[in-house]
Amino acid sequence: MAAQMGEEKDAMLPPSLLLSLPDDILVIHVLSLLDVTQLSVCSTSSRKLRALSERSELWLRLYHAQGWRNPLWWCGQNLVEESWRAQFRRRLNLQQVLNDAKYALSAPAIDNKPHFGRVADYTMLVTADTADALLPTVREGYRVIIRGEIVFHGNVDLPAGIELVGDPEHGGVLRCPSIALWDRCRLCSLRICSGSKDSNVRVLLPGCSDVVIEDCEILGGVRASGAARVDVRFSRILGCSGDGVRGENKAQLRLVCCLVRGCSGVGLRLIEASKCAVYSSDIHANVGGGCCFTRGSVAWICSSRVHGNRGAGVVAATEDEEMFVEELPPSSITVESSEIASNVGDGVTSSGVGDMIMIEDSTIKCNSLRGVSLGGTVQATLKKSSCTDNGREGLKAGGRSSALIQESSLRGNADSGVLLKDEARAVLIENDVFSHSNSGLRATDRSAISAISNRVYENGMGIKMEIGAMGVVEGNKCYRNEGSGISMSGSSDLKVVGNSCYGNQEHGIEIKESAHAVVSDNTTQHNGGNGLTLNDSVDCVLRGNVLSENRAFGVTIGGGASAVLERNVMSENVRGGLYVTDTSHPVVQSNEAVRNEGPGMVIGGSAQGSFTNNAISENGLAGLEVTDEASPLLAQNKVEYNRGAGVSVSGISQPLIARNECIENGGTDVLIGEYSRAVLHENAVGSAVMEGRQPVAVAPP
Repeated sequence: MAAQMGEEKDAMLPPSLLLSLPDDILVIHVLSLLDVTQLSVCSTSSRKLRALSERSELWLRLYHAQGWRNPLWWCGQNLVEESWRAQFRRRLNLQQVLNDAKYALSAPAIDNKPHFGRVADYTMLVTADTADALLPTVREGYRVIIRGEIVFHGNVDLPAGIELVGDPEHGGVLRCPSIALWDRCRLCSLRICSGSKDSNVRVLLPGCSDVVIEDCEILGGVRASGAARVDVRFSRILGCSGDGVRGENKAQLRLVCCLVRGCSGVGLRLIEASKCAVYSSDIHANVGGGCCFTRGSVAWICSSRVHGNRGAGVVAATEDEEMFVEELPPSSITVESSEIASNVGDGVTSSGVGDMIMIEDSTIKCNSLRGVSLGGTVQATLKKSSCTDNGREGLKAGGRSSALIQESSLRGNADSGVLLKDEARAVLIENDVFSHSNSGLRATDRSAISAISNRVYENGMGIKMEIGAMGVVEGNKCYRNEGSGISMSGSSDLKVVGNSCYGNQEHGIEIKESAHAVVSDNTTQHNGGNGLTLNDSVDCVLRGNVLSENRAFGVTIGGGASAVLERNVMSENVRGGLYVTDTSHPVVQSNEAVRNEGPGMVIGGSAQGSFTNNAISENGLAGLEVTDEASPLLAQNKVEYNRGAGVSVSGISQPLIARNECIENGGTDVLIGEYSRAVLHENAVGSAVMEGRQPVAVAPP
């Protein structure tokens, strides 16, 4: 036996004996100290260990045994007395242990938990007194238990395949300037910090793979470089003087249930095409911001919180960075079931080239600037998420970026819910956009918007398009806004279809200084102004709209607008059905103006145009009223049952009134003013009154 022990000492390799106990009992391998092989068993509950042994429930597994030649020794907390050693030896059946070895050798892991495909070959207990002697002997396959506080004045460089574990009962603290981990290394249940109060520790992961950092507190940062594959789980990374977690040069990281807080840089930074998945983690109160991803990065943030950072919550590549890394692919950022909140800056921002941003089932709120800010040629999706109470817009898209916003809520942002500018494009489907001091949806500067089936309410303005914006507004409900439900100014190529605009303090739909607009099949009612206002616009079509119970007119056309109005219903409006003024010259055909409190249709100013085949009835004043200097064509209209005159002409207007049917109106059927130069031709009238000069021609009924 002495010869055997001598050979063992010369080889500097202790026997490889691993005993695994259930639950919270941690078993340490055989140590070779002073030619005596000693087994140490540590448990967080010595009482539990005693009870297990007394009830014969203590079971052991033997892994990779090189020999069982020396006695077992029990060395637990305050249990170094000889009586305990003797008692423990008596209660262990060593023969049973050896018999169980045949089964245990084939077991893939301890307690059925995988450990890089293998178990530790040796376990070593290290304290401050034994660290200098034992750690230099550590090599691949060792499990090192750190008990108490161990200080290294130089950097620690661990070989591959090492497991560093804190003592579960006494705790383990490792103080060093930096610690480097290589392949298959594992840190568990340790507190890692710098030896100096004025500096932070660095955990370096240079090109390694299958590294795990679990249940650790790191007062510093984690830096992975190269093709590193690193899991950081249930850990706390605190107070780093730079970035909390940094991946570079195609590193691959995963953060699970971690806290990254109080770093002077950003909480998580990826550069040079690195990848990271963040699960159920908290990135909080970092000075540089929450997360920063440069071009080529791939990041997935799931069920996590990025909040209270002094910079933006999530930042993707900027255009300035793109010029240096054109060979890298675009970034891909996914935020799922997470909260981006209370950051000083934007919640999520990207202005890269071709970057892909996906935000789903997430909350972006209370950030000092925008909830989401897009630039460059970023392509973003916001789905089933909320952007609320941010300092500016809920979502802003500029440059040539594009966004799909679907089934989301944008509420209470200080400016607009969504702002598009600089040729950006967005599709919004089935969203709730409300409680904004500016517009709910706003498109400007040649941007394009497709707003479909959204609810836009209680904003300063509902949907606003201006300064060259274009797009489709279809199937939306715009209501209770302080301005108009839908407002378009200086825009072109517009399609406004199937919307419902009601209860707005100004107009239901307002179009001015625009061109090529189709407004069809909309319903506007109970608005404080007009149902639909068209001003200074050309080549517009208003078709099939229902404009009712508005406090002004159903439709007003002014400022020289040219438009086609057909098959619209203007009813029960307070001031009248249709009002045309200025130098406008619309084509008004096949419309209904009925039961309005004022006139059915009013043509004033210097307006021209044609008004044909309209049904004008049961209005509170005249059916058709021509005034000022207007000179329209009124033909083939059916004007009946109005409380005032059927057709009333005043001022110095010069209408051509031909082939109309004017019957049973409350006043006279046709009333021509003293200074008017109206021309009447082949009208069917019950009565006509001509004041002063006679009209040029009057056809009998």
